[in-house]
Amino acid sequence: ILRQIKLNEETNRRFIGQVWQPQGFFPPELAFSKVVAEALVESGYQWVLLDESAHPQALVAEKRTVEEEVPVHERLEIGQKTFIDSNTKMEILFRDREGSTEIAFEKVETVEEFLGSIPSGRFGLPQQYAVLAMDGETFGLHHPRLLNFLEGLFQKNESKFNLINASEIFKLNYPKSKIEFRDSTWGRTIEEEKGNRIFPRWDNPQNSIHRLQWELLNLALLVADHENFPIKARDLLDQGL
Repeated sequence: ILRQIKLNEETNRRFIGQVWQPQGFFPPELAFSKVVAEALVESGYQWVLLDESAHPQALVAEKRTVEEEVPVHERLEIGQKTFIDSNTKMEILFRDREGSTEIAFEKVETVEEFLGSIPSGRFGLPQQYAVLAMDGETFGLHHPRLLNFLEGLFQKNESKFNLINASEIFKLNYPKSKIEFRDSTWGRTIEEEKGNRIFPRWDNPQNSIHRLQWELLNLALLVADHENFPIKARDLLDQGL
């Protein structure tokens, strides 16, 4: 994990330059666990972006199916306070799952449609914030028309909202709430609620192919740790992983 974080930093700095000085971390698939949290702290990150399913109270009292998501923004107050992990002391931002999925699955195509889809009461408080997070390839590759949405969002002179960097949220004096996060990912659904299949898409204990893939990967990593392992081969292993 530490190696992947380091490679990510090197790649971003190569393309973006020294101006890239991150304070927070966006985990792939928003996949998060205790070992990832410890690696981020060791790497010097101050905060992490998580899906709301990582909140210890998320979905506990809600009835839902895989097909029908039940929003829990108001009950969790994810846009009315910031959070801190009680174990690692790392600060946490939760992504607005409902707003993000509306965009990611092209349920809205313009900024006006997006603002119109927001229920009154969900962002009804003064200076309430929302973090939108999705794959970069959502814009252009998966949904070409969403490039217009992204351009409109950055150009919009709208009194209803201001765009700020995520790190600036922590400077706005929102009340802080200590929590002990749950292992999670933004794809978490009802099938993982009992804790047996936290990452069903790539580490499902009931999937024999997954088990074989992880066995192969761990063997490869064990060999790669040998001091005589070729550097070029290690680079190819990183890409394969």
